[in-house]
Amino acid sequence: MRQRVGSRRSAGMMASKCAGHTRSSSSPLVGRDDELHRLRRLAERARAGRGGAVVIDGDPGIGKTALLDALASDCVSRGMRVVRASAEEMEAQLPFAMIGALFPKQEDRAQADEIWVAQLLGDGAGIHGGAACYIKRVAQAVVEAVERWCSAGPVVLLLDDLQWADRCSLLVLHRLGRVVPQLPLLLVATRRPMPCGAELDGLLRSLQVRGASTLRLKLLDEAQTAMLTEHVVGMAAGPGLLELVARAAGNPLYVTELLIALREEGCLALGDGRAEVVQADVKAEVASLDDVIGRHLSSMSAGSREVLRFAALLGRTFSATELSTVLGLSVTALTAAVREGFEHGALFESQGLISFRHDLIHQVLLEETTPALRSALHLQVAHALVDLRAPAERVATHLRAAGSLDAPAVAWLASGPEALTARAPDMAVDLLQRALKVTYTSNSERLALRVQLAQALLCAGRAVDGERVCRAVLAEEPDSHIVTMLGWLLTQACLRQGRLAQAVIEAGRVLESPELQPAEAARLYNASAHCSVMLGRLDAAQAATSRALAAGRRAKDFYGVSYALKNQANIHYRRQELPEALDLVDRALAAMGDHDIRPDQPMSPHLLRGAVLMELDRLDEADEEIEVGLRQSERNAPSLLAMHYQVQAWLRYLSGRWDDAVASVQAGLHTGDPLGIAPALRGHAALIALHRDDRAKAQAALVGQSHTNSATLSGTLILPWAAALVHEADGRPDLALDLLVETWEQYPDQGRSKPLRLQLVPDIARLAHLLEDRGRVGGVADEMKHIADDHPRVPGILGGAALCSAVVAGDPHLSQEAAHAYGRACRPLHQGYAHECTAVLLAAAGNHPQARAELQAAQELYTGLEAQWDLSRVTSRLRQLGVRRGVTGPRRRPKTGWQALTETERTVAALVTEGLSNPGIAGRMRLSRHTVQTHVSSILAKLGLNSRVEVAVIASQQHAEDTARDR
Repeated sequence: MRQRVGSRRSAGMMASKCAGHTRSSSSPLVGRDDELHRLRRLAERARAGRGGAVVIDGDPGIGKTALLDALASDCVSRGMRVVRASAEEMEAQLPFAMIGALFPKQEDRAQADEIWVAQLLGDGAGIHGGAACYIKRVAQAVVEAVERWCSAGPVVLLLDDLQWADRCSLLVLHRLGRVVPQLPLLLVATRRPMPCGAELDGLLRSLQVRGASTLRLKLLDEAQTAMLTEHVVGMAAGPGLLELVARAAGNPLYVTELLIALREEGCLALGDGRAEVVQADVKAEVASLDDVIGRHLSSMSAGSREVLRFAALLGRTFSATELSTVLGLSVTALTAAVREGFEHGALFESQGLISFRHDLIHQVLLEETTPALRSALHLQVAHALVDLRAPAERVATHLRAAGSLDAPAVAWLASGPEALTARAPDMAVDLLQRALKVTYTSNSERLALRVQLAQALLCAGRAVDGERVCRAVLAEEPDSHIVTMLGWLLTQACLRQGRLAQAVIEAGRVLESPELQPAEAARLYNASAHCSVMLGRLDAAQAATSRALAAGRRAKDFYGVSYALKNQANIHYRRQELPEALDLVDRALAAMGDHDIRPDQPMSPHLLRGAVLMELDRLDEADEEIEVGLRQSERNAPSLLAMHYQVQAWLRYLSGRWDDAVASVQAGLHTGDPLGIAPALRGHAALIALHRDDRAKAQAALVGQSHTNSATLSGTLILPWAAALVHEADGRPDLALDLLVETWEQYPDQGRSKPLRLQLVPDIARLAHLLEDRGRVGGVADEMKHIADDHPRVPGILGGAALCSAVVAGDPHLSQEAAHAYGRACRPLHQGYAHECTAVLLAAAGNHPQARAELQAAQELYTGLEAQWDLSRVTSRLRQLGVRRGVTGPRRRPKTGWQALTETERTVAALVTEGLSNPGIAGRMRLSRHTVQTHVSSILAKLGLNSRVEVAVIASQQHAEDTARDR
């Protein structure tokens, strides 16, 4: 991450003193009229709201940057916002090095979004949640900032040297690529045609799939080379000069550097309106482009060239403060050297910093230093940056370039630069492993380095390696201090591998340490309680949470107290003790106060509160609570997003908001899946597809998904639930019932699964009734009676108990009671089941008029859900009993066009018409940004449109038609 330190004013002052000599950052643009015309057309489309992307390929010096310069100037003149950054080879391992350059930390000039991103890039964000959490937080913040820019007007994003872009910046571009077509955004990136890594290759394929075009710059022909020569020297070239520049093979930078070198060496004669070579032996001296650049730079004074060699060590872009510190000279003392660099065209000023005009110039200067000396100088630079308190990543970049590490470097690594471990753990692992190979480290330093290495491995997602290091250190250093220090890391390593029982054991070992502080004890007890809950060991979890709560209160640690209360709430939730769970989670939220959740917290209190409210059939409140948790997790704990979306999809499935449930599934599948939530999300999608009689979509959602290896309890229940309905759709309802009952019986009374397994009850009852298998549902009915006695005010539970009893007793009055209960619970599908059961029971008893009324009630509910499969099933069953279908209800909603939009999608479309960005819509509707993005994508697909501007036009027309119709 490229963050300059020290005085930006110094760099600006130095650059301003040389302003008269400042050159462009690229060669003159000649022979690129067609390419520039194509880019201008794309810019015009972006101004009209139809964004796009283009990748410019070309060899070094071919004119890629010059083309960006020309496009930038043209777009600025058209009132478009132009934002620009370039990647550097030396910073290819720095997280967000390229993208971070778009957000300079200048709070007096920046907007709120830019300040927020700059703060995320510069502070210790992500330390608690590890590198993965940090990367997601920054990536999301960058995408939101760009969307807000686009809501204010068209934006052009120019990115140079994509071949050196860091992995995190490529991730951001991948996410931006998904929304580019929807925004007034033109993304233009340049790259050299060289082998690229998997991340860049994946980005390029993704952009191409979404319509990105490619421009491949060719070498200039003879006529274009002559035009460029005339542009550089100021007059037409004679035959001798043209013969000489032909050696540059049509490479614009080569031509330009050659002409500048010839002019400065006095090898050109300018007269009679023509430029000509005056030394016959010059032709023999012309060699490679590197040689020409070196020849050009050789005309500088020795002192100035030495300064530029040191500057090259800092990278292609540097600050005056960094350079002066490395050289031990004042900024004033460096002015003359930098001025000469400007005069010779080696340097130019950019945003208060100094840059080499071309990376080849930078490379030539860098290679003038021998490898051994370069290594030593990189160490010197690293030490100077430490003195400047530069970001740890900048220091680490030079330590990596140095190769070998000296004693001060080892000491710095042993001191534990937390930001490096959190934000660039792979780099930290590499350096720490190098440091451990240094033979002169002391025992204390070596121990500190190994502890740092264990932490870095965990942050890098290498839990197995982190555990190995922890165990090795503990075997050699078994004293209580080391146990306390590494015990937490070892507990986390086991937890992240899914070895919950071992994590409990490791936490217990640390808790025996006499040196443990109360806050540390609270954290360990809470982790142990969380694992015990997931294992179904609720009594052990209860004991651990009690100790965590006591330790947190002793330490006056609001986070420890909140976490313990939340764990207690989760225990009561798993035991279906819902009022107690709600009270405890409210106390947990009160203990948190205005503080945000931490990225390493396994579950958001808002999510748990939403789940409890859902079980209490307070579905509107539950939905709102989950949205609050979603918005908070987007900002602070993105690893929890998929879990939020899974619970939200479950809630919306139950409440009959199936289109919104599908949107939740899609949003969840696009947020990353560190907790293994994807199988449960796909299970929800399959359930909805089956009920809508789309077996192909359901089977596609279930391909490769198995409940036996699902990472979450919800997956172990939802996947077999969906698979059971597939059996039924295939004409094997007996297999469906077998699978559902088997799943129910796998979790008899362990506490950990009661809320989830209750959702199986309506389908168990429905299938048992279909198969006239009263015995299979009898055990479920008995258990549901006991649960209903414990929850007399929860209509969904009462409905399940009544429906099971109705099937066992063959009593239509009980199924009518179930229908009323499910109606109060706002669960239309299950209410339809109850009406369907009642209709069948009444028809069997000969009461066809009442059966027909119950049938019509079921049909209306299924029609509202677009549950075509259920409509077909109930009609077929009752036809066999002599009951014909009554009123068919409204037609199914079309798949495309304005009428295909859901109510939520129409609201989003109206806000798009107001010019709001996705973050703006999310704020207005109190939704998460991912949810809004999913809705926008769905709107575009259903309307067959490509941009938000087109959505606004259609929505405005539809609003006008609706208004006229109302009149």
